[in-house]
Amino acid sequence: MERKIRVLHLIDSFDLGGGQTALFQFLEWSDRNKHELVLAALHGNARSVFLPRAKALGCLVLCLSPFRWLPIYCLTLPGLIASGRFDVVHCHLFVSNWTGKILAKVFGVPVIVSHDQSFDRFRFDWAPVRWWDGLSNRCADAIFVISTFIRDNIIQREKIPSERVYVLKNAVARPSKIVRRPRPKLIGAAGRLVGWKNFSRFIKLAAHLSKLDPDYRFIIAGDGPLAAELKMQAEQLGLAERILWPGALPNLDSFFAEIALLVLTSDWEDLPMIVLEAFSYRVPAAIVSNNSERSRLTKEALLLAPEADELQWAKAVHSLLNSSDRIEQMCSAAERLMEEEFSPQRQMRRIETVYEEVLRKKGIS
Repeated sequence: MERKIRVLHLIDSFDLGGGQTALFQFLEWSDRNKHELVLAALHGNARSVFLPRAKALGCLVLCLSPFRWLPIYCLTLPGLIASGRFDVVHCHLFVSNWTGKILAKVFGVPVIVSHDQSFDRFRFDWAPVRWWDGLSNRCADAIFVISTFIRDNIIQREKIPSERVYVLKNAVARPSKIVRRPRPKLIGAAGRLVGWKNFSRFIKLAAHLSKLDPDYRFIIAGDGPLAAELKMQAEQLGLAERILWPGALPNLDSFFAEIALLVLTSDWEDLPMIVLEAFSYRVPAAIVSNNSERSRLTKEALLLAPEADELQWAKAVHSLLNSSDRIEQMCSAAERLMEEEFSPQRQMRRIETVYEEVLRKKGIS
């Protein structure tokens, strides 16, 4: 019997986020006959939204610090990597990438992998952060990125060899059972409540839609530093009774079961997990078409021009929601796209193939 490849997947937290959702989707398809998995979060505790979902993967799950702002993982993470006898350390999100890859290099882990899903531009624009990001990336044997934007910045601004950088799209499996009881005029958005997600435009859109039809209602699922500011904006626009704020949810089954439309207003992402999840649930989506990856979805989504104002968006959304035939065509096209391009099984096989190729090149079997 061949020895299993021992892999540590390291992520910042088990809180709600696209990186966590993507990782869990991939790990469900890991070949457990060939790979032994350990999943660790730098910080997490019993209250972490995604901890039950992490444990459901059936691998060893570790929380290296119970506190968000007290980094006990500065002690526990080195101990884990030094003693874990890992063949591969695969790091996800910012802090994990900045710490895990360097520690893996120090302790002689054979294969070090970076998974970059972060569009926050400060790490490229602010020189000290760019230097540290580049230093940690130079420790990696392979870097998976979810967009050409990230790939180009890593290669051009951090001077990382292009052969180490792989564009790996996010992926979502179709739910085994889809129960949809949508409220005809409930419109949703979800994600981290941060500036570049542009939830302020969603709230302005909501205000215009409410004028077109007073029966529209809205839901914003998620939490983040701008929560109070966005709620104040909604109140100022007279939407306090029209918008639901459920906070961070452990899964979005109930969210997708109820909404009639998902709206994506973010600036920098290509196709984030929330859109792929909507497609998998056959929920129609309206997305701001500010990059080539989104702009090609002429059949699969309602494309909102980034230069248009929120009133123009509202008229387009209102028209779509009054056309059941158009919605059905859109959802069917999105379903086909998911089957052809966004399979987590296919993406996980690609990840594991890279592990094995790098191990083979280093003479490790």
